[in-house]
Amino acid sequence: MTAERTQDLIARIYRDLDELEAEIARLDREIQGKVPLHVKAKWKRCGKPRCACQRGRKHGPYLYAYIPDEEVRAKRREKGGRGSTRKEVYLGKDFTPPEGWARPQEVRKLLQARRRLVERREKLLKALSRIEEEVLGASRWTAGPGRKG
Repeated sequence: MTAERTQDLIARIYRDLDELEAEIARLDREIQGKVPLHVKAKWKRCGKPRCACQRGRKHGPYLYAYIPDEEVRAKRREKGGRGSTRKEVYLGKDFTPPEGWARPQEVRKLLQARRRLVERREKLLKALSRIEEEVLGASRWTAGPGRKG
């Protein structure tokens, strides 16, 4: 590879790295603003023996949040790993999502996109170090003592 092509390749890698860093920083800001909250609407039975909900027509929908809980996780381990690891919390009739609320799937997608960018950055850095080693190794070999460079 000629010196000019090598310089062009290195410059392109640095440009790509700058773009990746900017995109990673943007995703980091977006992820920080998100609050992952798993919310589910449920229909419930009230427990009154003569209520219509006992015959199949349940009350609701009621909104519940499912949040990780260490006590629930411990009970799950006691059961042999079966069941949920999240606590069900009733959100009330007038629930309004917090600012930055997002479904956990959305946050997971953002994190996956960030991970792909970081992997791409690592590949570019490895390629850059290989090129630099080749260039420096070749220049040391040709310009070493007793050699014509």
